[in-house]
Amino acid sequence: MKIFDGAFQREEKFFETRHFSRNQTIRPQAFSAAGNVAARKYSPTIALGAVKILIGEVSIYHDGDRVYVTYQSSTGGQESAGSVPGSGGRLWSASDSSNPTLRAALVFAEALLLGIAPETRSALSAVANLSGYPVSSSALKALPEQNDDFITEMHRVVDAAYFENKGRALTMSTTPVISGVAGLTLVTPERIAQILGIQPGLSPAPTSKSSVLNRLARLTRRGGAALLIGPPGVFKTETIKQLVLQTGHAVVKMRGSPGIEDQDFLGMYTPGADSKATWVDGPLARAFRLASRGPTILHIDEILRFLPETLNVLVTAMDELSYDDAVAVIQPLIAKQDPEKQAGIIKAHLPNPDARYYMLQLPQGTLLFAPKPHLSWLMTTNMGEDHLQVAANIDAALLSRIHLVIDMPRAEPKVTLSLYERILAGVPGAERIAKVAQEFENNVYSHYQSGDGNLARPLDPRKVIAMLQETRACLEDGMPPADALVEAALVTAVPHCAARNPDGSLEEVGVSTTIDFLKEVIRFNQTLGGL
Repeated sequence: MKIFDGAFQREEKFFETRHFSRNQTIRPQAFSAAGNVAARKYSPTIALGAVKILIGEVSIYHDGDRVYVTYQSSTGGQESAGSVPGSGGRLWSASDSSNPTLRAALVFAEALLLGIAPETRSALSAVANLSGYPVSSSALKALPEQNDDFITEMHRVVDAAYFENKGRALTMSTTPVISGVAGLTLVTPERIAQILGIQPGLSPAPTSKSSVLNRLARLTRRGGAALLIGPPGVFKTETIKQLVLQTGHAVVKMRGSPGIEDQDFLGMYTPGADSKATWVDGPLARAFRLASRGPTILHIDEILRFLPETLNVLVTAMDELSYDDAVAVIQPLIAKQDPEKQAGIIKAHLPNPDARYYMLQLPQGTLLFAPKPHLSWLMTTNMGEDHLQVAANIDAALLSRIHLVIDMPRAEPKVTLSLYERILAGVPGAERIAKVAQEFENNVYSHYQSGDGNLARPLDPRKVIAMLQETRACLEDGMPPADALVEAALVTAVPHCAARNPDGSLEEVGVSTTIDFLKEVIRFNQTLGGL
């Protein structure tokens, strides 16, 4: 029998099939170096072997070259498999020799402990660094929705495990090569986490190379414009605040309003103390001046609340000039200066001959130049008839100058976790409680998205914040953390998510579904000793 016989015949039963499915094409960036074919397929069975290890359902025992794994089957019985050195390679046996998931679990255990499949171990480590280890089943199921990198890394796990091990022919039988766990040592979760190169127990916030924060961070390295579009409550503005903290860039902010005029962007003369008019920069002028000295973020919130004609100021200011074009604009203004002074003025305004520039002309004639790499225009908006706005759509001229348009159906996990931890600052176990709240939010959201109709709406970060504020109050009253979370959920998350009957009472199925999700996350975290 080959090691993965039957591994490509079973349908996906753990993750949603829209993310993973039998014989789905492996992403090219996830190809194993051991592979030698162009067309590669995903195996839910191989993946499930890795999943059972990540969620802690597989117990691994080890002694020297002997490896033994056990887990509870779906029917409630215990499955087990073991391997020992043999004359022609390793000898295998399993309680159910026809079970490919059991064989896959043993493949991953061998890779972790014996180093005979280093690429497989590396791929499993990459997944664990995205999911955490051990991770709850519900949190792992929700991860593909939050982090596209996780999908890629699960493809890598399958491809690496298959190609590093597919050539191994096994003589499988139900006659054990290892008689139970006698003489073997249980490999602790702490030891497995150490092998995987991660901190045990606490899952990281699920971030991605394709996350909003990372996309914006990449933009700020080169300058340019981005538009974040999403409903209220997905923390578009908070995400930009986190970016500012992450990058350390200077920031100028303005908020859309129908009453804004050009002078509110550019600046105006105002009476001074000596009755002389004094020029005061508007936010656009301030951003240009800051960007002339270093990296700057111009944050324009609720851009669709501006009158469309007002945005013409932005359209003009976002035009890019080459260095030569910018010099050509300045040159007529300094033509009467001697060549040395001309060169000094040009150098002061256009320090980098290799850069492109934004230019802003103020009403009194002053020209401001900002090197493109120094100025990032970050805009936010809601779109749709349910949201207060003046314009229905972004003007085509402005949209053509926006480099990235990023839809935000949900808040960034890294952003929300930071907020949740801030609410609980000073509370013992704050980091764990915040993570429980985030996993609870993710589970309810995924369940709502599945469309089974048990819930009226998903849980959103604003409601989680309310839940954590009430949780903190309950903790201050002396409640244990698990009880405090449930008590808080009953008056925050549950009324928000559960539908109501015609008489106004909450539907029982919605109440039980919401609370059961919370209790599942709490139980898992209690097994880790962290709650």
